[in-house]
Amino acid sequence: MKIDEITQSVNQIGNLEASLNKKTEQEGKTPQGKEQVSQPGEKIDLSNASVEFSRTAEMVDKAPEIRAEKVAELRELVKSGKYNVESVKIADKILEDNLADIANPK
Repeated sequence: MKIDEITQSVNQIGNLEASLNKKTEQEGKTPQGKEQVSQPGEKIDLSNASVEFSRTAEMVDKAPEIRAEKVAELRELVKSGKYNVESVKIADKILEDNLADIANPK
């Protein structure tokens, strides 16, 4: 499934990032583009990319599972020409989402 592939890729990149951080620390260099977050007795280096990958992985984990039966049912309705698109509901949802984005900018 696509979500599993994305999660796996994110994990591989995270592992690569950790490996590079460890190698850089061993060489005594400070990597560029790093945020240094430290607690007493602890040191953690996070690059912007690794932070973004972590956020992406969390979003993927929170994403709903694809219901194969529902997808197959909809696919058949579309193929047979029986799928009815309710354009008013679609337009309402688009407006609702856009107004929510305007009211609560990130």
